[in-house]
Amino acid sequence: MGKERRGKFNILDLAVVVIILVLIFGAVYKFRGLDKTSKSASMETVTYEMTVESLRNYAFDNLQVGDTVFDYTSGNAIGTITNIEWRDATDPFYTTDGQTIEAPVENRYDAVITIEAQATNVDEVYFVDKTYELCVNSKRKIYTKYADCTAVITGINK
Repeated sequence: MGKERRGKFNILDLAVVVIILVLIFGAVYKFRGLDKTSKSASMETVTYEMTVESLRNYAFDNLQVGDTVFDYTSGNAIGTITNIEWRDATDPFYTTDGQTIEAPVENRYDAVITIEAQATNVDEVYFVDKTYELCVNSKRKIYTKYADCTAVITGINK
């Protein structure tokens, strides 16, 4: 029979030791070296404005102060209407001399809706219900008890 190689250290043993050391150092770095993320974000009351364009006059009855506003995609509540400002709707109109002017649209109205919600503040970014990011100029589908529309977030007040 051949010689047995007891107590000899080969390349396979070295690879196993290196892998074990890398795993140990990785675990130590993860649990001791990395900064901890904050587990709790501060909740605060935020008011933001959404503009809904070109509504017909029946929307006066469908959008009411005190209604809860929901996100169309998730179905989650994203705040309560605290104020509605109605304005005459306008569209761009191109004149024969090449100018563009804002012309009123008959029987159409724009609604500027002020919504109040509890939001988390993470690095000056607001999230309602921890998932609905408030981002100015973003277009969102929303609904209330009696209305369904597309709105644009036009302002955020802290």
